[in-house]
Amino acid sequence: MRAILNADASSDLIVCGVDPSLGFVETAQALSTDPRVVLRVASAESLPFRAGEFDIIVSGLVLNILPDPLAGLRGMARACCPGGTVAGYVWDYTGQMWLLRHFWEAVFELLPDARNLDEVRRFAACRPQPLREMFDAAGLIDIDVTALDETAHFSDFEDYWEPFLAG
Repeated sequence: MRAILNADASSDLIVCGVDPSLGFVETAQALSTDPRVVLRVASAESLPFRAGEFDIIVSGLVLNILPDPLAGLRGMARACCPGGTVAGYVWDYTGQMWLLRHFWEAVFELLPDARNLDEVRRFAACRPQPLREMFDAAGLIDIDVTALDETAHFSDFEDYWEPFLAG
């Protein structure tokens, strides 16, 4: 099994997605109509795949919420073939993540005791240097940590606030 995106429907290449939440996997399965998409309930720390099974592994907005992000990266490195790519992206809470930074600063002003929930403290690996160090500790090589900054535009406060209400 190889996890690569390919627009050619006749290809035997597939995309495999994992999530520890059965509900998320069931929802994704219900929305997917492509037979090349395989979804499984699993955690990043204990991926149920053979060593070297994938060409490309991408962790999207996951490393910061794993109980053991280094174990997750080691599992991804194990499941990736030699010469393959393990990639990840996380929110950089200390960089240009103003959307959430302004939210949390307002929370702390109203509820000073909530500072222990601050994502800057809780998700230390979501900064460039600790992220690089974690990829290195997982045994990965040719590590490149790059900021991808994007500006969010909202039509009004409701447009900004609705995702927070959705959980």
